[in-house]
Amino acid sequence: MTHHFDHLHPRQQAIVRHIQSFSAAHGYPPTLREICQALGFPSTCIPAYHVDRLIEFGWLEKDKHAARALRVIRRPPNSVQVADPELSIHLEIAAHETDALSQARDAIETLQGFIAQLEQETL
Repeated sequence: MTHHFDHLHPRQQAIVRHIQSFSAAHGYPPTLREICQALGFPSTCIPAYHVDRLIEFGWLEKDKHAARALRVIRRPPNSVQVADPELSIHLEIAAHETDALSQARDAIETLQGFIAQLEQETL
């Protein structure tokens, strides 16, 4: 089953872009821990879940016998292959900021729902 990049969860999009830029900058893919650190996940469970879905959706490949075994097999739209590590880091930061904005919007929506529920309970 394949999914269009725009239909992926924002976290999945960020993971694909991070693996792609990290691999271009370093010559090898990141580990799950490095993905956690770069994208601000509290544990490896969240990216592990998304990586499994991305493999299922045909975006990633993974060698089960290696730690640095993730490989992007479909190119996201508007992606570029970056050979300059410094430029790659700037692109990675921009992608991370976009993901952080999406997470902040999700948190605001959750809080607004919670506030509305509390207001109804007090009436």
